[in-house]
Amino acid sequence: MIKHIVIWKFKNKQEREKNIFEFKKKLESMDGRVDVIKQIEVGINVNKKSPTAYDILLYTEFDSLDDLGAYQKDEYHEEIKDYISRLDVESCVVDYEA
Repeated sequence: MIKHIVIWKFKNKQEREKNIFEFKKKLESMDGRVDVIKQIEVGINVNKKSPTAYDILLYTEFDSLDDLGAYQKDEYHEEIKDYISRLDVESCVVDYEA
């Protein structure tokens, strides 16, 4: 099993407050539309006091690295990436085998 985690931080806190819930819905909309995703969870950070904290997390599981690769090329996932590219965010990614 491959676990894929992406976290994002809005560079502008006003943009975060305006867009965070729409961002969450966009990510969650992949559930059932991208068939190689076996598990998906999206969380919004509730700890706003830490200056190093990120704002939102995507956790997904895949059966294999090949499925993760298919996810990366999936047409609907490409739409989500396009949406994210229009936001002023920075991100980090971790993929690991469990």
